Amino acid sequence: MPDEKYPDEEHSKILEQLDANDGVFTSFGEYMNAKVAKLQHQVHSGVTPKTGLFKGLSFYVNGYTDPPALVLKNLIVQNGGEYHHYYHYGKTTHMIATSLSKIKKWRTLRDNEKVIKPRWIVKCLEKGQLVPEDEFLFLIPTMAGACSQKLIVLVSCSSTVILVCISYLLWLRI
Repeated sequence: MPDEKYPDEEHSKILEQLDANDGVFTSFGEYMNAKVAKLQHQVHSGVTPKTGLFKGLSFYVNGYTDPPALVLKNLIVQNGGEYHHYYHYGKTTHMIATSLSKIKKWRTLRDNEKVIKPRWIVKCLEKGQLVPEDEFLFLIPTMAGACSQKLIVLVSCSSTVILVCISYLLWLRI
């Protein structure tokens, strides 16, 4: 990373504004922005990346992982990546997870969202380069893929019919 006071300009501006306001917040959003900026500064300050392997990539760790989140954070930052304590849509490029809750498995991922297994970070470091993510992607089932079995009519209102996959209902234990 270049020699900057903070990892990105937006966080730098937020922290400067916070200093000017003596730590007084006018809204919860302002508080959260300041908190995230402070965390980013703490994670990245004083760290000189050994490599630029993860430069341009940003990571959020979701839940328990092996290796643990603290180890992943250090590996990411020491190799030029950005670590996020909170998921930030549009900025976080990779969510790292070993497992996901049912609701997270079934929610629709946005086009550019990736959920990868922690082994990808380790494998990239072993190889000294970014390796293809395909075998490390946390596969999120889609309704289309999951519903190749029988469909049932769940609700029928006037001309609207909602079809639901039986295996999806069983999976939810409805």
